[in-house]
Amino acid sequence: MFKLSEFLHFLQCPDYNPLKHEKTTIFTTSIRVYLLLLMVIILANVIKTFISKLFFTVPINEVTIFFESLKDHHWQFFILVAILAPIIEEVIFRLCLVFNPTYFAISFSMLITLIIYNLTSFMPAIISLLPLFFIFYYIAAHYKILMHHFWNKYLGYLVYFSSLSFGLLHVGNYQFVEAYQYFIIPVLIFPQLAMGFLLSFVRLHYKNGILICILVHIFMNAITVSHFI
Repeated sequence: MFKLSEFLHFLQCPDYNPLKHEKTTIFTTSIRVYLLLLMVIILANVIKTFISKLFFTVPINEVTIFFESLKDHHWQFFILVAILAPIIEEVIFRLCLVFNPTYFAISFSMLITLIIYNLTSFMPAIISLLPLFFIFYYIAAHYKILMHHFWNKYLGYLVYFSSLSFGLLHVGNYQFVEAYQYFIIPVLIFPQLAMGFLLSFVRLHYKNGILICILVHIFMNAITVSHFI
């Protein structure tokens, strides 16, 4: 069962001990985590509304524009945003928090593939995925003891780096038209930052943590995009 006190303790000292994995029901825990994140999002939206009314305008959310452009393609839109995107993001940002040559290879090959896709096109990215996986797997397997030691020693830094990167990634969702709007970036991405840290805790605290992370992320995106369909 998810406990807020355990999460707060985790923020102070992130750790991973598979022998202390808590038994939990995947669906029930996913709902609890989702409801907590929902409260965080509501709070962030209230703060954004307060800022926009009393101080200055909030940057344009380009994701909303993207949603509107795809809403006539209902099923493709839903599969892309509510299912595919959460799985990819959880694989990249959360799967590799637990060191394993396979996890490492999957996460980093997926990350590089997405970078190649953004720089080129779909076909070069797909072609590069499998070779990248084998390259990263070979590196992780060859230096397994060294990398495992590194993961154990610097897990806290890895958790914070992963969570902050996940939050900062979403800065790209906004179109900034005034210089002063950059000052409210922490407010804009606060839900994603909270989600990054919370799902990192879930990933490391529960035996089936990665499945819970994916399910929570799917809940979040599915509810968010449902009113666009």
